[in-house]
Amino acid sequence: MKNNFFMGVKVLLVGISLTFSQFLAAQNNEGKMKLLVIVNAENNLKVNLNKSPFLYGGILGVLIAQGIADEANERKSVELQKLMTDFVDYRFKHASTIKENLMNKNSMLDITAFNKRDVAKYFDAKAKLNFDQLKADGWKNVLLINEYLGYFRSDKKDNKFSVCAASEVTAYDVAKEKSLGKVEASKLKGDVLFSEEEISSQKNILIDNYAALYPGLDLNMYFRLLGKDLFNKMAITQGMEKEFPSVKNALSKYKKTFEVKFPEVDGWKKFATGNDYLFVNAPSKDKTIMAISSDVDLAIDELGQKDLDINEYVALRISRLKEANFEVDTVNEMPKLSIGNDWIAYMITHPNKGKSIIVHRKIDNFFVSHEMVLLQQDYLTLFNKYKADIESYINNSYLISKS
Repeated sequence: MKNNFFMGVKVLLVGISLTFSQFLAAQNNEGKMKLLVIVNAENNLKVNLNKSPFLYGGILGVLIAQGIADEANERKSVELQKLMTDFVDYRFKHASTIKENLMNKNSMLDITAFNKRDVAKYFDAKAKLNFDQLKADGWKNVLLINEYLGYFRSDKKDNKFSVCAASEVTAYDVAKEKSLGKVEASKLKGDVLFSEEEISSQKNILIDNYAALYPGLDLNMYFRLLGKDLFNKMAITQGMEKEFPSVKNALSKYKKTFEVKFPEVDGWKKFATGNDYLFVNAPSKDKTIMAISSDVDLAIDELGQKDLDINEYVALRISRLKEANFEVDTVNEMPKLSIGNDWIAYMITHPNKGKSIIVHRKIDNFFVSHEMVLLQQDYLTLFNKYKADIESYINNSYLISKS
């Protein structure tokens, strides 16, 4: 069956749709998967002097270095830590926050969370996990989270920095004493930039921005763990694979049930994403500030969203965006598009004040979304420049259902 469709959102850089949260939350609630979460926030204040752009979605992404390699970075980090004496205790409150955030995403998780300094017995003299002690205490799976908080160079020309946070998360099988895999998540607060002088003299900058960053960071971390099947792998060790089925297997199965076709638009090109559910097209001349990201989501039992109608689906997507601290506008400032009435559209504001216009539609067993990413403050100029091309992609693209 051939259907028109528009282009989509990959909000939080997870490689799968945000609505996959329903995938776990809708499962059988007879048992819960027990996880020990240990948060290492010691010596986590960092300054990244390397230049990487803050971009968004699909071919765009939040880039943040997890390790501090060069001497200048390390020197600045040490200087920063000396200034942050009042922050030492404050930062360690995040273990309980992570527990709350993850369990809110999925009621099937039973999490016990500690800061590393409070569970020294679970580490040996070399700061490695003490699996013997973990076994003795009955733990089967551990999530070890290394946190980083500090400054990231957002604007090389003006030598300006954004506050950023990152988590490096490793899942462990305690019985086998081995890692099941690792993910990295990050969150950048790009709406306010600071100079080197400011970050060296105003210690309250990080304190003031700490709480705002972590809900979005934890949401990012959750979906990365989900998309990498680490919840599934941990569930297998606890005999709960039916309650936490493989996301990768579901995606592999259903990718054969549809095909997408895009029109040829002069001056635009397709970009490889490595994802069978995500498609990115952008104008060659403005590809760094304008793109159309399209994704296909699945209205299936495996993802817990078979019975969602389009309004419920959009409400869920918007709630996730707001939870990740994106501004969502469903009424005002909406540029006018000549598209079908069965599309639901809204706008989000990026941390750098760029905009995205997002539209959704349900087609057969699929949810189709499209996101116009407009990465400049004067987004209307960019929108008007490509309005006809955008409408061509919306009105002349098709999803072919093979089911």
